[in-house]
Amino acid sequence: MATLVKTDGGRQSSGYTCENKDCTVRSFALAANVPYDVAHDVARRSGRKNNKGWWPAKILTEAQKAGLVEFVEVPVGAQNIQRYNRLYGFITKIKYPTVTDIARRYRTGRYIISTRSHATALIDGVIYDMGLRPRAQVVQIFEVRPVQAAPKITQPQVNELWERLNRLEAR
Repeated sequence: MATLVKTDGGRQSSGYTCENKDCTVRSFALAANVPYDVAHDVARRSGRKNNKGWWPAKILTEAQKAGLVEFVEVPVGAQNIQRYNRLYGFITKIKYPTVTDIARRYRTGRYIISTRSHATALIDGVIYDMGLRPRAQVVQIFEVRPVQAAPKITQPQVNELWERLNRLEAR
């Protein structure tokens, strides 16, 4: 079984104590390595209403526009299985991998795993969530790569650099 770390993704510390159905926001905050309030704001801009569920793809698209992350949808690897039933003949069923299967398959990297009714973060083979059924079937996987922001240079720092340059030229 995969390792599960129970976490709220920073929801309590950000002051969102009464938020419900925010599994996508929590998984995005953890996978993108951003504070919960930033993730909540990105989700709101993507169209999510408070205490309502939302799609990970919409939040990730909005975060990509904002320059927070880069993401790629990863194929799930579902299989078509045919069984014979005497009453109905051949029945084709799609078998999706479970959360545990995906955690074993992806040991490195940051992912958002989406089941039929839940989203969770998978970071370096460890599942981060409030509580999850390990046998839930995965329907979507997104690989998330946080974008490293360039350091901000302030005007006093620029002035200091010019002074240093002037002193070097004076020598």
